[in-house]
Amino acid sequence: MPREIAQQDTYDHIFGSSFNMYGWWGPIRPDWDQRYDAPHGWSVLVPVWDGKHRLRTVLVTHSVILAAMRKIAKGSAKYTTREVVQACQDFLHDPEDADFDANTADEVMQVATLGEVVYC
Repeated sequence: MPREIAQQDTYDHIFGSSFNMYGWWGPIRPDWDQRYDAPHGWSVLVPVWDGKHRLRTVLVTHSVILAAMRKIAKGSAKYTTREVVQACQDFLHDPEDADFDANTADEVMQVATLGEVVYC
């Protein structure tokens, strides 16, 4: 039986990576005091340019990110790099083994918000 992944691990690995340094992400403002851990059931409104000159705001949760990671890990997401596939496989096996940098977390978030990697 697969181990349950803590919501805090998902938040820390992705939102702690600085993925939003790229120009296609708008300002991300979680609705809790960032001096504390993310609350159980956390969600974040994430603004992203969709590649068609439209700014979309997408509600991202632990479940949304895990679904994107599963899609990437299976090789079902377009335009992903080998590095992000490996990072997602590692995270889904054991979050402590995973290493997301800004680039790999950006790809996860593009899949989570846009359905595929739009910006390479």
